[in-house]
Amino acid sequence: MPKNFLYFLVLLSLLPSSVAAQIGNPVDSYFQEIRKGKEIAIPFTINDSNSDALVSGLLPYLKDSSEAVRKKDALILRDIGLKSKQSSIRRKITFHIVLSMSEKNQQPTAMAALKKFKKEDFDKVVTDSLLIFLSQKHLQKNELIRLIGFVSGPEAIEPVKQFSDPKNATSIRWSALLAMSRLGDVDATNSILQRVRKLKVSDEVVGQLFPDLVYTRQKQIFDYMVEVLMSDKANCESADNDNPTAILCGYRVMEQLAPAIKNYPLTLDTSGDVKTSDYKKSLALVRQWFQQNSNTYIIDNSTF
Repeated sequence: MPKNFLYFLVLLSLLPSSVAAQIGNPVDSYFQEIRKGKEIAIPFTINDSNSDALVSGLLPYLKDSSEAVRKKDALILRDIGLKSKQSSIRRKITFHIVLSMSEKNQQPTAMAALKKFKKEDFDKVVTDSLLIFLSQKHLQKNELIRLIGFVSGPEAIEPVKQFSDPKNATSIRWSALLAMSRLGDVDATNSILQRVRKLKVSDEVVGQLFPDLVYTRQKQIFDYMVEVLMSDKANCESADNDNPTAILCGYRVMEQLAPAIKNYPLTLDTSGDVKTSDYKKSLALVRQWFQQNSNTYIIDNSTF
């Protein structure tokens, strides 16, 4: 997709509307305070009844000269999108947050915000825009590659594949393999599994590597994680830093899989911990569930 077309779309969306102008003053006053380095509550209510006008009033600030304003604006737009039940609003927001990545130092904030949305909130214009960024010098190349793996389809495998080449840094090559696996590349999935199976299961492997495995959303890889969940070997350590003790790695794995499998028997609280008063019973419950659903469990591909 030509870059000029993307910029044309941006200009169209930023044209002033009479409705947006009505909320412009409090928005502008708010960002004037942000420019001064102040942290104040937003002076408007976020709900679906005013989201369209509010978004139109906020979009220009993604290109503001102040880095603080740009970052704050992206976070507000993220919150509006996550609360909105309107697909058109969510897609409008993801589109503009992606384009804001061209602004100086905006990439980390933008990509962190985008990862909170669901796959359905990104249309083809957005995925094409991300692929354009992929061909440019990018300080957050690892995160960009993984974001593309999340939001795109199989057509993105080839553009990503170039970063799995040995000429790239190890971290870039690993991110490319993960993204290609997420996009459905069988060779990438097999390569990841071969590498992981060579490693001894440990607290470090489960804590640092397994979240990457969850990202792939591939059943072959999830089946390997279930093997570890079923193991009675105490290869991990408790969270007690003062007096760590050996524990089953299954306790960690059952939490890691929870957000990525539909109809999972456990839920997580806002901090990412399993909602339970008895971890032993919860692990036994999850093990039984996988024994009964080993061939039929459904992986949720809608989230990052």
